[in-house]
Amino acid sequence: MFNRKKGFTLLELMIVVIIVGILASLAMPRFIAAANKAREAEGQNMLGAIRSSQLRYNLEHSEYTSVIGNLDVEIPTPTKYYTYTAVDGTGDVVGKATKLTGSTLKSYQITYDGTISEQ
Repeated sequence: MFNRKKGFTLLELMIVVIIVGILASLAMPRFIAAANKAREAEGQNMLGAIRSSQLRYNLEHSEYTSVIGNLDVEIPTPTKYYTYTAVDGTGDVVGKATKLTGSTLKSYQITYDGTISEQ
């Protein structure tokens, strides 16, 4: 009888590594796109909070503020993806989410009626 060693050959292992590498290279762009979409949704949600706070501020003071510290909104610090600013209502815009330098995300702004658009 022959004594055959059990295990994988080097060629079999290399083929598996190549296949895993190909699958990873195909999945990575989709993962990055999904992560960016989630980050942009986070920015838009924060704009909604800024808008709500601006509307409350407007009811109390009959004007919008450009100082985000005057609003009752909790901005996460440090912000990893966006810089959030309040706008005094000029041109109907009450808040902005500006992407950080070097980011591939989109910058957004929100009007007092809740319309979110790209900057």
